[in-house]
Amino acid sequence: MNNMEELDTGLIVRSLNYHGQQLTKLWDCEQGPSHLAQLNITNLDYHTYSQRQKGLIFQERVKRLQLHEFIAKNAQRLFHADLTKKEEVKLVEDKSKKAPLQKYAQLPPYESFLNIEKSKKIKHFFQYAKVGSLIVGTLTSKNTAGVSLRVLYLEADTVLCVPDLNIKAFCYTKHLQFAVVDQTTTRPYQVNDNIRCEILELVPETEKFIVGTRGSLCSPELATTLGYVSSEDCHVAYRVFMEYNRKDSYPEVLDKSAGFYNPKNVENLSNELQLGSENTPSHFMELKGEVPQSELAPELRQQQANKWSMKSVAEGIAYFKAGKFTEAFQCLNKALSIDPNNVEGLTARGALYANNGNFAKAIGDFETALKINPGHVNARKYLGETLVARGRSLEEESKYDDAIKSYEACLRIVPFHEEATNSIKYLKDKMVELEENTDLTSSLPPLNITSKVNDVKTTLKQLLAEEKEREGKKKKEKKKRKRHSSSSSSSSSSDDVSSDSSISSSSSDSSQDSGRKKKKKKKKIKKGGGGNYNKIVAKLYDKGFRFGF
Repeated sequence: MNNMEELDTGLIVRSLNYHGQQLTKLWDCEQGPSHLAQLNITNLDYHTYSQRQKGLIFQERVKRLQLHEFIAKNAQRLFHADLTKKEEVKLVEDKSKKAPLQKYAQLPPYESFLNIEKSKKIKHFFQYAKVGSLIVGTLTSKNTAGVSLRVLYLEADTVLCVPDLNIKAFCYTKHLQFAVVDQTTTRPYQVNDNIRCEILELVPETEKFIVGTRGSLCSPELATTLGYVSSEDCHVAYRVFMEYNRKDSYPEVLDKSAGFYNPKNVENLSNELQLGSENTPSHFMELKGEVPQSELAPELRQQQANKWSMKSVAEGIAYFKAGKFTEAFQCLNKALSIDPNNVEGLTARGALYANNGNFAKAIGDFETALKINPGHVNARKYLGETLVARGRSLEEESKYDDAIKSYEACLRIVPFHEEATNSIKYLKDKMVELEENTDLTSSLPPLNITSKVNDVKTTLKQLLAEEKEREGKKKKEKKKRKRHSSSSSSSSSSDDVSSDSSISSSSSDSSQDSGRKKKKKKKKIKKGGGGNYNKIVAKLYDKGFRFGF
């Protein structure tokens, strides 16, 4: 067998000690009698096999033989060093911290789903527990000698949750520090406090051990984590274990975990375990080389994300048709958050934006959809219609240049769009006509409105002054006439004192007639202002002034 230095000899020793001499014989037959010696494998004691030999069933010996033959024939693949070549995984430091639940599925320990006897669970626990390991327990009682704890879980490469096994631990006062709460406050420990401790002494026969919180055995980094532990700072596996409903099966618990549906859960777990994305161990030699980019997980992940998002797209379109635009936006935004490249989601949301008059966002969604799938019929159609609608809106705002650009953009998407073509021709003709009208009126002299108004004011003042002078002269003449008529009436009255009753009655009738005439004259005088106004206007007209009434 070539390239023997590439085999993991430690793994080979463990396998041979587990399966016994039968596998060793088959190995010598398949790989040669000196193969194990060339690998410097000499420490085979088969102790593990001798312990499990008592439980082996005779009826299954054929299956065991087939398994041993498979291992011996495929040793190059099964024990290749690349399968176990990775950096040391320090899970204790990471697992003692609070981990987010949404990165990957968090499940209770697998033994939680198995019906295992209590005695076997306790034995399994003490096989993993070692001096220097960390445990978290809850304080059940205390006295002057120290405090008693009930172990909740063991923090090791594998977290073992054992609150139901009632395993006891004791911490002497000399090994116990005060509880530090909220990183500043110190106080003595109280019953039901959770304490992280290191194992100082271990006695499996009595199922008890001695613990402490001073960090005398563990690393300085872990020593800082010893002491009081709040419920929120307990290990994630323990918190999930306490929330686990014993009636649920493993698939049911897995399905309820939010992190199980994270498309990057495998990548997150690989980083958590320090496996790295480039480490691709496999038992198939053909898969040990570099995999083409087109066959990597992103292609499959894109299909998965698209499938998930289409459900929200369908719901959004249904709300859109029902006129429930708010709900439609929520569904479509959710779909695009799952798969930003979902062409159907982008097209539907673009149509929704266009219907609400938000042309800029609608055009953005349609253009993104066409970049992903240039042949998408609806995206191209809706983009053309939206550009035409935006052109109409700009045309109404008299932004003719921008409107023409919008129509031209439509023609680049839909080359023979009739309305866009006609609108461009119409707007260009209209712009030419506006330019011609502007040229005709550009030669007009500047308006002299202010001087005309001043001339009118001056002429009106002069005419009003002249009118006042004439009115004054008329009043003086009337006063002279009244004085003359009063003197003549007094002389005539002395001669006519002896007039008869008939004449007096006739004079009374004549006086009534004269009273009516005076009233009519007063009314004419009041209306005479209109005549004066007409005269003034006529004179202004003669002087060359024109009015718009």
